[in-house]
Amino acid sequence: MGMTSLQSHVIRRVTEEDLDQVVQLLARLEERSADPAIPQEGSPRLCRCDFTHRGVVAVVDERVVGYAHWVRPTTTAPRADMAVVVAKEYENRGLGTALLGGLRREAHKAGVKKLELRVARSPKLLQEIEDHTLQGGRVCDVDDTIVVTIPVDELCSGRELSAMRWAAEASPRVVGPAAGSARA
Repeated sequence: MGMTSLQSHVIRRVTEEDLDQVVQLLARLEERSADPAIPQEGSPRLCRCDFTHRGVVAVVDERVVGYAHWVRPTTTAPRADMAVVVAKEYENRGLGTALLGGLRREAHKAGVKKLELRVARSPKLLQEIEDHTLQGGRVCDVDDTIVVTIPVDELCSGRELSAMRWAAEASPRVVGPAAGSARA
């Protein structure tokens, strides 16, 4: 049986009431993550929406089944690291793409100009990302890390958002910035 897109989901800003469900989703990433965009389990930062951090959730039948957020080092930094996670039973149904769209809207409101996703390098993943050229985006292959940068202000097609979602979910692990990398 093939997966189908979900017609009845809501993408909204994360709230404190979502914290327990978001922590459960993030537990999927904890063991494989070294990304500064993925907060530690139970962190109150998960639900704090300010100018250094914002998150959105995907809700189906009153249950949080997806979470995406961005975090930037300072309130004025033009770039932010991002992370996306969708409950396994809801993968490949368009929620990751919808979360990315909501995340870009939140980033735009806060003045973020570019979102960056860092994933562990693999030949298959690199080829898939190159096959899905992102309009206005950039892909860098640095050491063992692939950095995908997308502009926040430019509209992305569903295909481009799907490529970003695929990159976020397909990597065996998410990694942080390369040592010594310059960050704006």
